[in-house]
Amino acid sequence: AMARYKNYNDGQHYFDIIDLENDLPADNRARIIREIISTIDVSSFDKNYNNDEGGAKAKHIRMMLGILLLAFVRHTTGSRSIVKYFGTDLEFKYILAGNKGPDDSTIRSFRRRHVKELSEIFSLSVHLGSSLGMNDFGSLAVDGTKVKAYASLYETKNKEGLDKSLKLLSKRMEKTLVRLNSSETQEEEDEFNKRRENIEKRRAVLADFQKLLEKEDDTKKVNRVDPDARLMKQADGKSIIGYNSQAAVDCGAHGLIVAAEVSQDATDDNLLKDIADKAEEETGKKYDTILADSGYVNYESMATAANERRDMLGPDKLLKKDQYEKKRSGKYAKAQFSYDNENDSYHCPAGKTLDFKNMIKGQSSDLLFVYENKAACARCPQASLCVGENGTYRRIYRDYREMLKEMMRERLTSNKGYLQYATRSFVVEPTFGNIKQNRGFRQFYYRGLLKVQTEWKLTCAGVNFAKIINFLQGKNWKILLQEAFM
Repeated sequence: AMARYKNYNDGQHYFDIIDLENDLPADNRARIIREIISTIDVSSFDKNYNNDEGGAKAKHIRMMLGILLLAFVRHTTGSRSIVKYFGTDLEFKYILAGNKGPDDSTIRSFRRRHVKELSEIFSLSVHLGSSLGMNDFGSLAVDGTKVKAYASLYETKNKEGLDKSLKLLSKRMEKTLVRLNSSETQEEEDEFNKRRENIEKRRAVLADFQKLLEKEDDTKKVNRVDPDARLMKQADGKSIIGYNSQAAVDCGAHGLIVAAEVSQDATDDNLLKDIADKAEEETGKKYDTILADSGYVNYESMATAANERRDMLGPDKLLKKDQYEKKRSGKYAKAQFSYDNENDSYHCPAGKTLDFKNMIKGQSSDLLFVYENKAACARCPQASLCVGENGTYRRIYRDYREMLKEMMRERLTSNKGYLQYATRSFVVEPTFGNIKQNRGFRQFYYRGLLKVQTEWKLTCAGVNFAKIINFLQGKNWKILLQEAFM
């Protein structure tokens, strides 16, 4: 028996009729996005145009916003990548609503022109999510991640580094001129002339860089391509030129990002208050507890939280060191000395008491309390395990804010505190994993702090709107949106 097949003519011409109203599901994300952009106020964009009396008409703001919003929800952020969908993709066709789509340069121009206004799209996502009841305002998880700038690490120098580059360039020019003068063929002469021209171009670039560095301190490293970016170390120890991207995530069931900021600080030491304040500003409500990792938890942040009556929970930087540190240099760790609050003294591992002696100013603290007991150390059989080879007695230094650290550690070791802090690891860290791994966001594509800030906010807005759409699908979403925007 022989196999039989239906006729297949790959040269046949045909027309395909698309009915977007019927072909798209009733709760498709493009429908929800178009409903959102048709409801919001876009008048703030108008001031960036000056074509009321002359010039071509601009693409409609709502259409452009719909394109960008759908693109960021779908993990597509590049303008060239976006325009590829206009001819074939039903969702983008629905957003375009029969209009001709913009080209990639128009999309880029739109994003540059409306930097400030586009950053408000993130605030819209927070307000909409809150109005829909997607935040529970219990715990707020805060974290940061280093993201590469659209600039080369090679172009980051201080004045000394630039001087070395200029001297190296001068040596290359000398060698090139010698070779040029000794050229034996026209081809050699042309090649060395090209090299000479390239060196001259590079010298002109570095001359402009020199003007930029004249405004900075001698030791400060600045990137020529993106002067706002900073030299930072990632978790793996590798250095990048980039920004510190911050996010605060509601620990409710939906994990909405309620604050998104970009900092030039290489560490998180001083950023907790700013991101927590921003979260409460965006949502208009105060969170019960701020969950932060050790990068944020220090005496300053704990004292600030206590003064503002803001509950903060997280391990300090020395917690793991104190918990797991083995004896170094023959000394017992400070964590092995217990503090007696009632008598203001310390008890050492050998059971001796170290009493308060005086107060001093430390390198990283305005006030340290000193505890010691010379007589007890002199006749202690365990002195060799405590004071070391060169010492004769042990001193313990206590920061005047150390009780804040002790209270925090006590909470963390309790069952309640342990379980509460554990929620952070499956709320904010997966958010960064989603942004970097699933959405492929590992580098900024705009330069300058203001534009980078907007790019980060749009990225986080894409995450939020994806969650909002998922929340609305399967429900009477038009009614829910109308109520949310009332």
